[in-house]
Amino acid sequence: MCARTPRSPVRWTRRCGRRRPLRSQRRCGPRPPSGQRRRQSPQPRPSRGASRASPPAPDPQEVAVRLLALRAHGEEELRRKLLRRGCVAEDVEAALAQLRGSGYLDDLEVARSLVRRRSQARGRALIAQELISLGISREVTAQALAELSEQVEAAAARHLIESEPGLQQRRLAGRLQRRGFAPWQVRRLLAERSTDENAGA
Repeated sequence: MCARTPRSPVRWTRRCGRRRPLRSQRRCGPRPPSGQRRRQSPQPRPSRGASRASPPAPDPQEVAVRLLALRAHGEEELRRKLLRRGCVAEDVEAALAQLRGSGYLDDLEVARSLVRRRSQARGRALIAQELISLGISREVTAQALAELSEQVEAAAARHLIESEPGLQQRRLAGRLQRRGFAPWQVRRLLAERSTDENAGA
C-alpha cells in the first residue's frame, strides 16, 4: 500500500472555486510580544458639566406659594423644603419674610391644626414630638397642646382600649404609652376597664 500524502490545510471558497490557505498560513511572521505593541494613550473625555450649563435656581416665592396651596406649613418646615429644592438661601429668607408679613405663615395656627387632627388617636407626648420635628418651637408647641382638653385625650385612649378587647393589660399599657399617652392616664383608664369587666362578670 502506498502512503497517503497529507492534505494541505487549505479552505475551499464557494465564490470563485479556488482554494486559499488558512489564516494561520497567511501570517508573514511571528506576532510581536505584547510589551512591544503600539499602545494609544487614552483621550480625556469632556466632563458633562462643561458641555451644558447648570439650570437656574428656582424662585422660592413661587415654590412657597405652591406648597402653601396644598396645606399650611410652619416657617421652618417651609424653609427646609425650599432649600432642598435648590433655592438660594438669601432668596429663601427674603421670601419667608414677605410671606410672614402677608400673614401666610403662622406657626401657632399650624400647631393647632395638627393637634386637632392627631388628638383623635395620639397622646400629648407623641404630638409634641411631631411638632418639634417639623420645626415648631417648644413655646408654640406647649401653647397649642394647652388647648387640648383631658376629656378629648381620654376619649381617644378609651377608643384604642376598646379596639383591643383580647389584648393583655400589660401589652395594652405599652401600646398606649407608645401612642403618647401619659403613664398615669394609662393606669387610670386600665383600672376603669378592669372595674367594668368585673362588674359585667
